Amino acid sequence: MAAMPGAVFHTIHIELPEGRRPGTQPIGWRIDLDILRSNSVGLYNLIVGRPDPYEHSTGIYANPPVQPAALGLILEAVSRASLTAGEYHQAALETWQLDLNQLRDLALAIWHNMCSVGLFSSTALETRRVYWQNGNGPIQDVASWMLIALVFNWRDVFEVSSWRLLIDGGPRLLRKSSFTLLPQQLRGKGPWKE
Repeated sequence: MAAMPGAVFHTIHIELPEGRRPGTQPIGWRIDLDILRSNSVGLYNLIVGRPDPYEHSTGIYANPPVQPAALGLILEAVSRASLTAGEYHQAALETWQLDLNQLRDLALAIWHNMCSVGLFSSTALETRRVYWQNGNGPIQDVASWMLIALVFNWRDVFEVSSWRLLIDGGPRLLRKSSFTLLPQQLRGKGPWKE
């Protein structure tokens, strides 16, 4: 499919903090800025906030705790939506097979970059179908599910996960170091204050 007429495309690539091997080129995603704005306010503001936002190529960093691979999934999804004139619900994005840790990293990247979860609904639901154990499993997995449920607005998963964390996790989970995956806005609240 062709992009919408008049679309302003921008190439975005991820810069790695440790640098690249000499002679390698970054992977770039060609993205319509209007599609980016409607799917990720955070990334759009990062791009247009640059000194010359219309130079048509920008390198961005995946700032911790966001992982480069998760940021790459967001850019890939927005790029596919850009190439199909924003019709991502029809053709732009198939269901990707992610494991629990990959979905957790994606949920964290979605939260930090203020992204639309619509781009990833089918992927998240498929991962839930395969990996959700109704709150059973290692406590670290339950904590991941709580974050995922918060991002994807799954009330049932959030209730079961938070209950399990409070009951089975006990006081050891209330240490500050246990909440490094929480979005910044939720840190410093409750008994684990920094």
